[in-house]
Amino acid sequence: MNIILAGDSHGWGQGASGFGGFTDPLVQGGDWRPMPFEPPCFVNLMRDYVNGRTGSSARLLGFEDAALQPQGEQTPRRGALAFSGALRIPFTGRLARVLMRCPTNGARVAVTLDDRPLGIWDTGRERTAGPLGGPLTAHELFALPDLPDTAHTLTLQPLDGATAHFYCLEAYSGPCAVLNAGRGSSDVRLYIDEHVQRYVRPCRPDLVLVEAMAINDWVRVKPTEQFRADLLELLACLQSLAPVVLCTPSPILGEQQRGAQPYEQYVQAVRDAAQQAGVPLADAHAQMCQYLQAHPDTDAFFADDWHVADPGHRIYFEQLRPFVDQALAQAGLV
Repeated sequence: MNIILAGDSHGWGQGASGFGGFTDPLVQGGDWRPMPFEPPCFVNLMRDYVNGRTGSSARLLGFEDAALQPQGEQTPRRGALAFSGALRIPFTGRLARVLMRCPTNGARVAVTLDDRPLGIWDTGRERTAGPLGGPLTAHELFALPDLPDTAHTLTLQPLDGATAHFYCLEAYSGPCAVLNAGRGSSDVRLYIDEHVQRYVRPCRPDLVLVEAMAINDWVRVKPTEQFRADLLELLACLQSLAPVVLCTPSPILGEQQRGAQPYEQYVQAVRDAAQQAGVPLADAHAQMCQYLQAHPDTDAFFADDWHVADPGHRIYFEQLRPFVDQALAQAGLV
């Protein structure tokens, strides 16, 4: 079973303690690197929980790994392992995701798995503007689904004299994999147009948990009617792949209204979309508001005005967990 978390920076994990500990360049709006497995964001909490219940495992092999160092040149400033010869990456698992950093001039890489050619990956070119117009650390993510759950060797060979840049490999073993497909600064339309095809579909999901991305539509002053229509389109798109659970976004601090419509109207639009689409709803927003009434220390609950800290991520996890438990039981995995 492959469980995918779709969302924006909330789903990606921003705000959890330790989330900013990336090698330079640091986290930026629209950064598409997957969150490391250690910070206690709710997708990592869910992964640890599911792995513990099902005997599954997940490992992240980063560019700093000692086993890879002789094969390339570590470039901390760019956050990658640069290589022009063959890079051989050993891993164990039935599913893997490989993240390549886009070099300035682009690179094409011949891909071989266990001596079997898989084709050519185009790692693209470094981009200089993210979804909100700011700087972007450009990466491309490639999925290797449906593998035998055994040891493998992935070989990457740059073509035409190019230098490619390896960032990390995620390897998933056992009956369940929980994968993070949250993408910072993504509104619902961007997620439909780009991220479903690039980050969700290739991983062959069996369940999709959707954090509703309302804040980025609110920031863009998109009318709530359009936001709800886009969200319904996203839900239909994802339902064509797997069952879906929709989750309301967290409360926010500071400014509560952009244009004529307050943030709370976007939260209500999420509830309305779940009812209209007939999908289960995890109302994390309501639970967080109750928590804040009993624990009004906003400095402890929020990492910044728009992102919750560890207590909020724990509530996201707890609100989604019953739906995951149900899916695991229906699949006979617990």
